[in-house]
Amino acid sequence: MKRTTSILLLAISLVLSICIPQQPISAGSSDKVLLIIREHSYGSNNQQIMGTNEALMMKSMLEKAGFKVVIASAQGRTFQYRTILGKKITLESDLKLIDVKIADYVGFIIPCMAIGTKNVKPEEVAIAKLIVAEGKPVAAQQKGVIILAQADVLAGKRYSYKEDLLLDEGIYSGQGVVQDGNIITSAFCPYYGSKDQTVELAQALIAVLQK
Repeated sequence: MKRTTSILLLAISLVLSICIPQQPISAGSSDKVLLIIREHSYGSNNQQIMGTNEALMMKSMLEKAGFKVVIASAQGRTFQYRTILGKKITLESDLKLIDVKIADYVGFIIPCMAIGTKNVKPEEVAIAKLIVAEGKPVAAQQKGVIILAQADVLAGKRYSYKEDLLLDEGIYSGQGVVQDGNIITSAFCPYYGSKDQTVELAQALIAVLQK
């Protein structure tokens, strides 16, 4: 009797496992991407353009793709931006760059944020070196490419955006979104209106991370 009952329960279990649909698992739901925001004082126009249309756009796209976005900056500062309609949006650092553990992240993205060569911080250069040394995917837009250049990780690599850069070792490859292995660069940020490549850059990084 006990043996018959056991066989019956096993049969029922097998039927249920076949009939009940399995819940899909999101492959990127627990993967983290680090968004490196650059610290500087902006005019109100730049706040709206570079904060809302660039950094927050990248964050939104990555989250919609299933990734958890962590924000870091050199000093761990919090930024507030106002949209054209006056709405206040906060972009808050979760941690300082010095506290970032590269192994915790599947990818990295560096917005332009209208910050030039003279404002590149040592912490930004240091983390760029570590990212590439660990073979992690990294995407950088316009002025963000300068960080990669100063970290000496573009030697022998194809890249986009050449202004302010002295890269005899690199291979300048035009003003589009350029990918060379795990390094993705773009030439135009939201400051340039219709030329803005924020969406294309984020999409290129997402495509690499989802492979």
